[in-house]
Amino acid sequence: MHAAPRHDAGHTRTDRALRLIRRSARRTISTLVCVTVAAGTLAAGTVAGPSTPAHAATDGVTLTVTPAAEGILTPGQDLAVTVSVVNATEAAVPSGRIDLDLNRTVLDTRTKIDGWLDTASTEANSRTGPRIGRADTPEVPAGGTVDVAITVPSATVALQGSRGGFGPRGLTAELDAGGADVATGRGAVVWSPGADPAPTPVAAVMPLTVPPSASDFIDAEALATYTAAGGTLTRQLDAVYGRPVAVGIDPRIIASIRILGADAPASAVEWLQRLREIPNETFALAWADADVAVQAQAGAATLLAPTDASYAVRASRFAAPGSTPAPSPSS
Repeated sequence: MHAAPRHDAGHTRTDRALRLIRRSARRTISTLVCVTVAAGTLAAGTVAGPSTPAHAATDGVTLTVTPAAEGILTPGQDLAVTVSVVNATEAAVPSGRIDLDLNRTVLDTRTKIDGWLDTASTEANSRTGPRIGRADTPEVPAGGTVDVAITVPSATVALQGSRGGFGPRGLTAELDAGGADVATGRGAVVWSPGADPAPTPVAAVMPLTVPPSASDFIDAEALATYTAAGGTLTRQLDAVYGRPVAVGIDPRIIASIRILGADAPASAVEWLQRLREIPNETFALAWADADVAVQAQAGAATLLAPTDASYAVRASRFAAPGSTPAPSPSS
């Protein structure tokens, strides 16, 4: 999902900090089925020893660190964080634990935030800050995702006072399972000790698209897969339906369903009907979600799209208009 700020309102310090984080760290809306695990917290005022960088990460296992309250933390507020463990490998990740560290140094530029979120950076990994939270994790099955909740008391966060200047602070989550460092994830939370600033309106936009292909239209088999329960189009539509998100639609998808007529998969027809009923603001993307910037740089006067689709129309797929039956003779 892409967040584009509208320019009809003034920017505030919190908004600028959040945009820096979200531009660097936000990912596409997760549509995996997640198992949520309630985890314990560290007692107030207790902080374990310095964190140990994870250097032996397992390829295919990733951590996403997401603070609650839209990433803003205020005085007296406990820090609530969700760590999503995504196992894209073919083997289960055994049960273990997640350690949460807080770097209290302000990340006040985009470069600093980018450097912090880059877990491959040796420099970044060497300054994760003190450990503030820990939670046990269950086994994560192959191809599965587990969400782990960690809540840290405000006294343990300890950003009030001399360390309490406004700005983003770095978070690090480290997964240890089976006696090995499995994965490290980064995030950030914006510490806002003063009065709440006026919010800046943000327009959230998400596209409905399918994987690219060389054909002009999407065939029936692919449409059936994409619009089935758990299919990519079904998951995308479920993720945005009725939410404050503007939806960009690849017109190739709609045309591909309609051009199949009676041969269109039932799931695709139902998906298209849901799309018609969506209450969100919608707009058309370029055909096949083609890169608009590339077309402009190439000097295209208009966006590329089929000029004539009649070659793909088969009359047999569409019912002929029925003739009016002759009236029966009166008795």
